[in-house]
Amino acid sequence: MVTIRKSTQVLLLIILFLPEFVSGQTLKNFSHDKVKFITEMEIFLQATNKKDGEKLMERFLIPWNAGKFSPAQQEIIYNTSDGMLKKKTEGFS
Repeated sequence: MVTIRKSTQVLLLIILFLPEFVSGQTLKNFSHDKVKFITEMEIFLQATNKKDGEKLMERFLIPWNAGKFSPAQQEIIYNTSDGMLKKKTEGFS
């Protein structure tokens, strides 16, 4: 359970604390479908820094694909990611 919380914290910190803004962003919100979300997040993160985006997704995908996140935790991740888009936050600076 600790690993899940650390993974969630890592993702949320990256999402919440990167203040740069993207102009002309096309994605309005992330899909709340488990498979589509991952594809959209990979594209989003790699758009600004492909190498770091790949590293982050590799680390995140292990617990995500193993079903380690509860539906409530997944919903928090979806909503936080959508909030990031609304603020036009970049994946990486």
